[in-house]
Amino acid sequence: MLLAAAFMACSLVVCAQTSFLHGLRFSADGRLLATAGGDGHAKIVDVATGTTLQVCEGHRGHVYTVAFDPLRPRLVSGGFDSTVRVWDVRTGAGVQVLVGHRGQVLSVDVSPLGTQIASGSSDGTIRLWNAATGAAEAVLRGHTMSVTSVRFSADGTQLLSCATDGTVHVWNVRSGQIVRSIPAEHSCGHAYAAGFSPTTADIAVTENTATSSCSIWEPASTVPTSILSGHRGPITSLTYLPNGSTIVTAGADRTVRLWDVKSGRCMATLADHHGHVSGVAVSPDGTMLASCDLSGMTIIRKVKQIIASDDAVDAELRVDPNPARDMVTISFDVLADETTDVTITDVGGRKIATPLVASALTRGRHTIRFDASHLADGLYVVVISTASGTRTTNMHVVR
Repeated sequence: MLLAAAFMACSLVVCAQTSFLHGLRFSADGRLLATAGGDGHAKIVDVATGTTLQVCEGHRGHVYTVAFDPLRPRLVSGGFDSTVRVWDVRTGAGVQVLVGHRGQVLSVDVSPLGTQIASGSSDGTIRLWNAATGAAEAVLRGHTMSVTSVRFSADGTQLLSCATDGTVHVWNVRSGQIVRSIPAEHSCGHAYAAGFSPTTADIAVTENTATSSCSIWEPASTVPTSILSGHRGPITSLTYLPNGSTIVTAGADRTVRLWDVKSGRCMATLADHHGHVSGVAVSPDGTMLASCDLSGMTIIRKVKQIIASDDAVDAELRVDPNPARDMVTISFDVLADETTDVTITDVGGRKIATPLVASALTRGRHTIRFDASHLADGLYVVVISTASGTRTTNMHVVR
């Protein structure tokens, strides 16, 4: 089917005349965008015009995931029919069908050097394939439930995976061994998405808990070093900007959010989707942001214009000093006259303190004082809750 494209103030909106869209990815040069559809098709779109260039047909049932080969004119997809399929980007013709999984293929990725394909499945396994020949190379077993995300590291030597059993592993792709895991005591329920930082060895993982948050983990850390909290529902997709300092998340609350990794502050909230946002991707040069939803809509935006837009940027929330030792000042903006709560939680979302409860505040800038001297050293989350939304930032306590 054709896609209808129209330029908005800072976006190219692509409305797909189809049912669900489960995910999307940019090509290595950023000129193409591939989508995974509930109609059983993987589609290749021209980013500049929104025109559908190719429709890849062959999967039986939903296509859940897509990824471009960085070296060859190929697209990799996975779907309900338990297969991984490789397509010629120029013609849309099938090149290979990779068979081995015994469950739906929920995530695929291609290594940065174009040597391997990784696939994660509802059968609980990860499979590695030779990207050139399609030959099976390894089966990685370490999850007990559906593997929802697989992502290669920037050098292609490691693979990050997460699953609905809450497990998150980093694998050595050469040996097939687990080299790092998130500690069991921090199991995050259903883990939907994970990603490597492009500039450090940090990893980000979305958590389907009461907090619906994304946690950042440094290589040697036993607790998260940053928490990104604000979505009102499961976070189903995430990606880093190439600078490594910004993460983009998307979720069931129909929003796309941009976060400052270090502070945990939400820099922008985009709420123009009509359904559950199922996928988010950033072009390799970091200039374009694309997202898709279960209503069939794809939106492509310019990143600079998102950050510059007054309508998109959340009201400021700051903690000073941060790191904290004893008394801190929490400063925040209220966008309308409304009842406001300020809550301090730990990294698991457990309420630690409530400096402000159901207070009627007027529109404008507000500050409150909070005594953090009774808190143990560690990472905490400051949550501002109003009828119009929730904002968060991290507070580190160090003595």
